[in-house]
Amino acid sequence: MNGYSPRHAAASPARPHGEDLDPSHAEQPTPAEGALAVAIRVPVRVVVLLLVVPVRLLWDALRVAGHALDRALWRPVRRALGWAWSTLLVLPLVALGRGLVWLWRWVVVVPVGWVVWGVCVPLGRGVFGVLCGVGRGVVPVVRGVWWVVCWPFVALWRGVLCPLGRGLRVLGRELLDALGHAWRVAGLVSRAVYRFLGWLARGLFVLPARWVYRHVATPLGHLVRDLLWRPAARGARAVGRAVAAGFASAGAATRAVMAPVRQALWEARASLRRTRAEVGRAVFGSPGAHGAPDRKGGRPPR
Repeated sequence: MNGYSPRHAAASPARPHGEDLDPSHAEQPTPAEGALAVAIRVPVRVVVLLLVVPVRLLWDALRVAGHALDRALWRPVRRALGWAWSTLLVLPLVALGRGLVWLWRWVVVVPVGWVVWGVCVPLGRGVFGVLCGVGRGVVPVVRGVWWVVCWPFVALWRGVLCPLGRGLRVLGRELLDALGHAWRVAGLVSRAVYRFLGWLARGLFVLPARWVYRHVATPLGHLVRDLLWRPAARGARAVGRAVAAGFASAGAATRAVMAPVRQALWEARASLRRTRAEVGRAVFGSPGAHGAPDRKGGRPPR
């Protein structure tokens, strides 16, 4: 009424009610398959399923490891190698190839084209005319040889090898279908096995470890910290401060004791110098007369 027509109206006509559920309308094996395909389908699929399940388990594990290795290592390496390949090799080779193509075109192709179109084409047309005349006489002979020599091989191909090839094709198709079904079923089995192993590891290791950490290790650690480590740390800090104060007081006392000793030693040294100077003046005369320096006094003691 309004000019609208569904896209698939002509391609999918309406089916009678209940046609999809009728077993008589189910997909039937083609006559080319026959009893051979029906007889080998179920045993082949069962055997292939038993062989493929461990392979699929190993494949899933290797695929997960391969994805992790790809994300961590191969992607950066591929990017770096791709950049190096395109920058250091492809671009120079492309430029070199373009130069060689230009050189090939103007040095080889154009002169050869001139030679071909100017010399070879007329000569080839003449030779082709001669060969066509010869071929008209040879064709009947070739046909006779075909019927005598090649026809038995054609009959062998059509009567023996083609049916055998069809049977092998049916067998191979069924084997591939069995492999596909077995691979999908093995994937479901692998998923169930790994989920069960994950659930088992979580129940046997993760949850008990989490419970022990939260309800046993953490309170015990807090108790040890509050009752043992903190008092021990405070005592160690107090002992350290007391030892430092003791060393400081001992140093001050040592300095107080050594100050008079150093003063007495300095005074004794000064008196010895004065005595030596007096002896020298008594024996040799005044130091100023000989130009000797006056060594009276000295630096005061610290």
